[in-house]
Amino acid sequence: MNSDKDLSKITRWDGRNSLHLASSNMTKPRPDKAISESIKLLLNNGFNPNSVDNFGLTPLHYAVKNNNKTAITLLLRAGAKPNATETSYG
Repeated sequence: MNSDKDLSKITRWDGRNSLHLASSNMTKPRPDKAISESIKLLLNNGFNPNSVDNFGLTPLHYAVKNNNKTAITLLLRAGAKPNATETSYG
């Protein structure tokens, strides 16, 4: 495995990375501890809490949209911008 690979640059078709997904609503509810550990792991490994997907949304946008209080708290502590403006797709 190439350790020089920046995993935060690996995204889905819509530009969301692992931090966007961990901050979103899960299809199967997870305990807050699992969410917290996942988000901390990503942040500690260089994921930017202000990364923007193809729709102009940050992980904090998804956390707020899905009422993911654990993610909201961790993202804000990591420097997520609470006033980041959503941009339109296209």
